[in-house]
Amino acid sequence: MQNASVVYDRFPSVFTQSDFETFSDDELFSEVRWLHISTITPALSDNAFHKCLQIMKEARARNITVSLDLNYRAVLWQNQNPHKIKELMPFVNVLMGNIWSVEQFLNIPVEYELNGKFDDENLLKQAEKTALEIRKQFPSVEKIANTFRFTNGEQVNYFATLFTDEKLLISEKYNSDKIEERVGSGDSFMAALIHGILKENPDQQILEDATKVAFKKLFVKGDTIDESINIEKL
Repeated sequence: MQNASVVYDRFPSVFTQSDFETFSDDELFSEVRWLHISTITPALSDNAFHKCLQIMKEARARNITVSLDLNYRAVLWQNQNPHKIKELMPFVNVLMGNIWSVEQFLNIPVEYELNGKFDDENLLKQAEKTALEIRKQFPSVEKIANTFRFTNGEQVNYFATLFTDEKLLISEKYNSDKIEERVGSGDSFMAALIHGILKENPDQQILEDATKVAFKKLFVKGDTIDESINIEKL
């Protein structure tokens, strides 16, 4: 769905070679209300995977909300099976990704024939079908967000869905003839989603705000949110 190219130069690094033994759970979880994990992290080493699993278990034991971003990067999984992410799923409350990353990580297939366009009604049918299967396999997952970004040259179409309380919510659809930055919109979406849930906003508002923030990030240079996208105002 996108043509951005990222060079992953994390091998070797201090992080990939760490055994994480010096981390204290009491220190990690001091005053913590939410734990967020990206699937990029457990992909980096066996130790990183097992540390993610351990702190996710610990977070749930402490009644801390856990979210997981299923951002699939094929280059990081060349020498290992991405399906091992299933081991993390019993501890997840909020899941973000898209129907294709779910297929890669959780082996839940995309069954509808899709035409590759953002206005394909089968996208919504598949998003709901995928979410229902996730809920069936992993009942602890309460909210499932999907982002859909389609690019054609410089043109972009963007929208998102949120499956919660056994229904599929759909965001407003955004489009632009040109974008400034391909990197960082997914993280921006997740940040706004977490922010909205913590503020206990209505579910449709949570989805709309997260989608708006993610779309605005496409016009902000760099891979981090700056002050032009002020989540606190949402």
